[in-house]
Amino acid sequence: MNQPILLLDNFDSFTYNLYHLLYTVSGVKPVVMRNDLPNPKVALEFETVVLSPGPGLPQEAGKLMEVIDLCWGKTKLLGGCLGHQAIAMHSGASLEQLNYVHHGISRKGKVLNSDSIFHSIENSFDAGSYHSWTVQKDSLNDSWNILSVDTQGEILAIEHKNLPITGIQFHPESVLTPQGGLIIENWLKH
Repeated sequence: MNQPILLLDNFDSFTYNLYHLLYTVSGVKPVVMRNDLPNPKVALEFETVVLSPGPGLPQEAGKLMEVIDLCWGKTKLLGGCLGHQAIAMHSGASLEQLNYVHHGISRKGKVLNSDSIFHSIENSFDAGSYHSWTVQKDSLNDSWNILSVDTQGEILAIEHKNLPITGIQFHPESVLTPQGGLIIENWLKH
């Protein structure tokens, strides 16, 4: 990979951990821009865009939804946590607030499709979670493949069937996701 990745920072404390993981795996320093960027069309200058985790809900995250709208079908997209939720919402899915909060916990993920970002990952893997909202499984339309769920059936990863768009509810850059580097490497190659 030669071209820089745009890392859209949703004002999250993990953004630079994600930056370092992307740089380590790709060998190219990502360009970081905050979600309040004055001209969201700058995202179209990149072939690859990563939407960081962040606080709150997608519709409250600056110009996050506008960036997704501009890049949809034109750019390779990866959304992590808040970015994942925003991608799902853009395609019509709904979010639901959890009865319990996942802030800094490790959950077991179950791989449903190993021909994806989970290539060479064990069927059961550790996923670092920091969220209180989740994508409602039955609100996803049929243009999505669910790649992974947790032990309660909550969605951990989705992939669009026809477009290079992936969402992951967990944090690959967290120490609680030991195979996060391999997951990001698989996504970059996928």
